[in-house]
Amino acid sequence: MRPLDCVAGLVRDILLVIGTDGRIVDANDAALGAYGYTYAEMLALRIADLRAPETIPEIAAQMQVANERGIGFQSTHRRKDGTLFPCEISSQRAEVLGEQVLVSVIRDITERKLAEEALRHSEDRFRLLSDAAFEGVAVHEAGKLVDVNPALAQMHGLTRAEMVGRSFLEFLAPRFRDDARARAATNESLHYAAAGLRKDGTEFPVELRAKTVQHNGRNMRVVAVRDTSDRERAEQLVRRSEESFRSLIERSPYGILVHRNKRIVYVNPAAVSYLGFERADELVGRSAFDLSPASERSPADARLKRRDGSEVVADVVGLHVDFDGEPAVMVFLRDVTETRRLEEQLRQSQKMDAIGRLAGGVAHDFNNLLTAILGHSELLLQTDTVQPPQRRQAEQIHRAASRAAQLTSQLLAFSRKQVLQPKILDLNVAVTAMTTMLRRLIGEDVELSAQLDPSLWRVKADPGQIEQVLLNLTVNARDAMPSGGELTIHTRNATVAAGAFEDVPPGRYVLLEVEDDGVGMDVDTRARAFEPFFTTKSRGKGTGLGLSTVYGIVTQSGGYIAVESEPQRGALFRVWLPAVDAPVSQPAVTDSVVARGAETILLVEDDADVRVFISDVLDTHGYQVLQARDGVEALSVIEAHAGRVDLLLTDVIMPRMSGSEVAARLHVLRPSLKVLYISGYPGETMVRQGALAADLTFLQKPFSVAALARRVREVLDNTS
Repeated sequence: MRPLDCVAGLVRDILLVIGTDGRIVDANDAALGAYGYTYAEMLALRIADLRAPETIPEIAAQMQVANERGIGFQSTHRRKDGTLFPCEISSQRAEVLGEQVLVSVIRDITERKLAEEALRHSEDRFRLLSDAAFEGVAVHEAGKLVDVNPALAQMHGLTRAEMVGRSFLEFLAPRFRDDARARAATNESLHYAAAGLRKDGTEFPVELRAKTVQHNGRNMRVVAVRDTSDRERAEQLVRRSEESFRSLIERSPYGILVHRNKRIVYVNPAAVSYLGFERADELVGRSAFDLSPASERSPADARLKRRDGSEVVADVVGLHVDFDGEPAVMVFLRDVTETRRLEEQLRQSQKMDAIGRLAGGVAHDFNNLLTAILGHSELLLQTDTVQPPQRRQAEQIHRAASRAAQLTSQLLAFSRKQVLQPKILDLNVAVTAMTTMLRRLIGEDVELSAQLDPSLWRVKADPGQIEQVLLNLTVNARDAMPSGGELTIHTRNATVAAGAFEDVPPGRYVLLEVEDDGVGMDVDTRARAFEPFFTTKSRGKGTGLGLSTVYGIVTQSGGYIAVESEPQRGALFRVWLPAVDAPVSQPAVTDSVVARGAETILLVEDDADVRVFISDVLDTHGYQVLQARDGVEALSVIEAHAGRVDLLLTDVIMPRMSGSEVAARLHVLRPSLKVLYISGYPGETMVRQGALAADLTFLQKPFSVAALARRVREVLDNTS
């Protein structure tokens, strides 16, 4: 019998028996198939004939080590046809049929090498492959071990000598011994799992394949033993990974659902809650299309229907996955309802800012025109020689221009580019002072009531602009009650906590509320309520600037405004103005008689019509006027003028040089020069948050003859 006959059917690897001189003594069928030789050809070879040429010098040293203590290593072997394959070799000295030989277990690791290369980026899975051990082989007769291979001895932490002669049951965990004894008694080929026992008493899982063979006329039991520790660890890792993955999915703050063929097969708790359901089984089995309107079935943001019919906006991402062993689509849902609302608010704010910049530019040019029209018509009306028909025409021109000036004032209020003259106010006083006028304005079919907090805090705001806010909110409320109703004005103190009101920072505020019980507004109308030129009134009934003017005044005053309204349930406008700790400002006493003067004034104005009007006014009031079209010409004029110049009257926005630059350059030449700025829209060149710096004097276009003369006199007489 060949030395390897007893294990040939149990071991799938190549087995070679090598003599001490390097010749091949025996080979199993796996070896013949792997190398392509016949058995006779194989016995005529030496081990060097099976090695790749570059590995032959290593043979002597390897055999010496193997003869001494056994060896395991990797090498490259050569087939009969010259092709090479990588292999893993375990060689151990043994005595077979009275001859000292090396028994080599050789495994073709070509596929493993390829797998290692393909899976090198998957450390966990690669570890399971790279740590795999050889199978152990044991031969026992009547339960007593006759022989074991090195791999099996290594598994148990013993030497071959320590195992041979002992019962194979000693190397199994006690709980498996009775079962193993019963199985061994059947003499049947068996495949079962058990637990091995190491020298130190620890256990390790094994997979056993047992077969009864005849050897030298005696029945022997050959057992192939595979250490399955790595596999069990891998399975445990997989189980833990699956448990961790499921835990992550279940605890994810984002909604996750899985559908197959458009039918929902799984939803996590976040998705159940997000979609307004109570249990996952209420969603499982339903069509994924049930969650979204037909118009919203897109792979990006989508409007999803909740159980109660309401809609939410979700950012949707889908991935193709294997779920329960079958292809499916995993969908991640992130609630972006609030994000999209904020984005829409930002777009709306940007649109309002763009319209504001346009309105400011229009107001600048238009106010120049109105200054000339109003001014010249006013000068004409002050002329005694004008006949009645021409006087009536001049009055009509003046009235029309005044209405146009009010329109530009509204545009500037909306765009927050008007120049404010803030004072410390008691808002109750402002409301009370306007109550009589407001009652006449709204008519007898609307009942007006004011509920004012007597301990109201003070605010800092422009009195005229606050009156404009009250007026526009009242007119808006009246128009919302065509058949009459109730209009209530509230004032009270409000300490706003963080997050109490959207877009209102925490702090102390004076709250002004204007409430009506009119027709109310739907969602779309509320969203556009403060847009300029947006109106629900019929053609010719409104400009759409009332609420936009209120919005501009409130925000420029450092406050906030919001509206609550539903169709047929009225509207409530809330205005928050920052509270201040200061006494109420006392009104200034103005002399109705405008004094004349004889000083020299340098007028710098790029608009010729405005320049002519101002020059005429100043001339009629006794002043000597030097004129310049822009800053460059102003420098030339003042350098050529040898006499004293008392006042620089300059426009703010001009080509080539701004009004402030002109003033700075002229102060170098005339340090005592006083300055009065004029503009229809000073922009951001001199104004911050609607207020001039404390040391600047300003007159807003368009202005009247008296206003110009009075302001010039005030600046000239100011000794500060």
